[in-house]
Amino acid sequence: MKLILQKLSFSLIKVMAEETITEPITSKFTEIIGWAYLIAGTVLAATGLIWGLIIFLKFATAQGEERKVKEAKEALANFIKGMIVLLIIVIVFPPVVTLIIDQATKGANLPN
Repeated sequence: MKLILQKLSFSLIKVMAEETITEPITSKFTEIIGWAYLIAGTVLAATGLIWGLIIFLKFATAQGEERKVKEAKEALANFIKGMIVLLIIVIVFPPVVTLIIDQATKGANLPN
């Protein structure tokens, strides 16, 4: 009985130590991921605003000239493709990094 209690006590101490070791690391990375979301979203919005304005000006200055209208349409298509790629990066990147961090902190277990 005493041996079982010792093993149970050691297991409980080990679990508590693992949580104590990995908790500050995980919380700091979670904070960093939150900032990354904010920065990436801000960059995405600023990029969209600036390029949207540039493309609007291209359409406004085209004034019916077929070559300029064609260039503006191509710029609009490229803009939409680029924004989709940036949006995918903003959505996919943080969860992937969080998964990697979780796996890395689980690997920081104490030896038996």
